Amino acid sequence: MKKCGIYMRLQLKRMGKVFPAVFLVTVLLSVGICLLVWMQLSVDSQDEKRQKIVLGVVGDTRDSYLGFGIYALEHLDSSRFTISFSELTEEEAVIQLESGKISGYIRIPDGFLDSIVSGQNMPVTFVGGGAQSGIGTQLVMELSDTISEVITESQTGIYSMQDFYLEQGAMERIAEDADRLNLRYFDVLFSREKMYRIEVGDGREGCSEAGYYLCAAVLIFLMLWGINGSIFLIERDEALTKILASSGMGVCIQMTGKVFAYLCLMMVSFFGISGFLILFSALTGFGIQELGEIIDMIRFAVAVLPVICCVAAMQCFLYSIVSSLTEGLLLNFIGTVGLGYLSGCFYPIYFFPQSIQTLAEFLPTGIAMRYLTQILCGFPSFEKMRLLLSYAGLFLGMAVVVKKRKMAR
Repeated sequence: MKKCGIYMRLQLKRMGKVFPAVFLVTVLLSVGICLLVWMQLSVDSQDEKRQKIVLGVVGDTRDSYLGFGIYALEHLDSSRFTISFSELTEEEAVIQLESGKISGYIRIPDGFLDSIVSGQNMPVTFVGGGAQSGIGTQLVMELSDTISEVITESQTGIYSMQDFYLEQGAMERIAEDADRLNLRYFDVLFSREKMYRIEVGDGREGCSEAGYYLCAAVLIFLMLWGINGSIFLIERDEALTKILASSGMGVCIQMTGKVFAYLCLMMVSFFGISGFLILFSALTGFGIQELGEIIDMIRFAVAVLPVICCVAAMQCFLYSIVSSLTEGLLLNFIGTVGLGYLSGCFYPIYFFPQSIQTLAEFLPTGIAMRYLTQILCGFPSFEKMRLLLSYAGLFLGMAVVVKKRKMAR
């Protein structure tokens, strides 16, 4: 135990000498990740799903009923928050569709409304962007199918009512009741949002978008920070390890001392950057809704400790596999990008197929990401914390096994 303490102190002194340079790299890394998160949020805020779908309308819409229908969709119906219409000529519609200014256009044939009144249902043509069209075009195509079904079914109901009145000889009431039935259909359609409740499960554990990407930035920061550990944890040969082992300082003691010192360096760097960001937030008022108070920010930073332990142990294992600095840096970078992508750090996890989502639940980085989002939203997850610490112990044990196998060669 005494030897282990001595070795830890020596490793701490070794890492303390290069701490200023490491902290400078940490600051630059933090700035880069903050810019990456800002760009991600900026792009996401301008994403197609956050914009209205613009549709062109080609044809004569001066008919009072057709014009009223378009006006109602743009101003009265809940669709006004999703779709807007622009009256265009065929040539203008084609040009704007090719340039991406509209998601598609509707070609209304002459005599369209008369055909509906007579029950002939002259088709309206929708022109979209083809196979490479975006989600807006796909949504409009689904919407057109729904509208077509609504029109057909409502027509069937109205004409069936009129046929029934004709059979019963109730001609004096047919016009009045047909108007009442039409109004009833309109009432149901315009208030359709009251018929259901939408619950969005987006894989963020209830976090805001900024909060989710904060958790992603913390995890990516810790994983990329491991580049600093390459000079401490990668050994080109095992000569020193064998000498220390022959003097009674086994591989377990050596690995524990290295990981402890490396973990301390990582924590000092992380909390140093966190302190700066907390001070910046307090002075400027800039922050996210989940971390409105200083105490919330401090509590979240402290709660990151299990993630730091897991990431440090994982990097210790990865660096124990390789024998050169180049291999170590490449392995760390590929691991960060690959695991970060699969764990939802770059895109929310619900973007991926169910098989990838299931895999992320077993990855250490996936568990870390889920843990951070739960902590941020005020739902402490001791199960996830236990899993992270278990992974840390597993990685440390595997690093010891690898070291012993290298010494045996």
